[in-house]
Amino acid sequence: MTPNPEMLDELLKDCKTPKDVESLYSRLLQRVVHLAPGAAPPEAARAGPDGALRAGPAFA
Repeated sequence: MTPNPEMLDELLKDCKTPKDVESLYSRLLQRVVHLAPGAAPPEAARAGPDGALRAGPAFA
């Protein structure tokens, strides 16, 4: 499934800062991990100090 521009606009409409985008990304990643039972998170994914999943070098 390819997200359409309207879907992305809806997801991002309340994001005002990079921290907002980071939070949205974290929630989406958690949702994907929970929807894929038995699937291991990507090697780069890890829990941040708040317990939320983080991924990639931007969150190091």
